[in-house]
Amino acid sequence: MEVDVDIICSWCSKHLGRKKFLTDDIQNKHRVSHSICSNCRDKLMDEYKKALGSHTRRHA
Repeated sequence: MEVDVDIICSWCSKHLGRKKFLTDDIQNKHRVSHSICSNCRDKLMDEYKKALGSHTRRHA
C-alpha cells in the first residue's frame, strides 16, 4: 500500500513537502515525518558556531 507522508520542519512547523512511501500498515493512510527547513538549519548552525567559538575562547 502507498501512503502519503507530509514532511514538517521540527523547529517552525513549516510544511516542506509530501512524499509517498510503500508500507504494509493499512490502518493509517496519512502520516507525518519531521526534518528541518533551510532557514531553521542556518539559524541553528549560526548558534552552534557562536557557542563553539565562545567555548574555544574560554578554554584557550
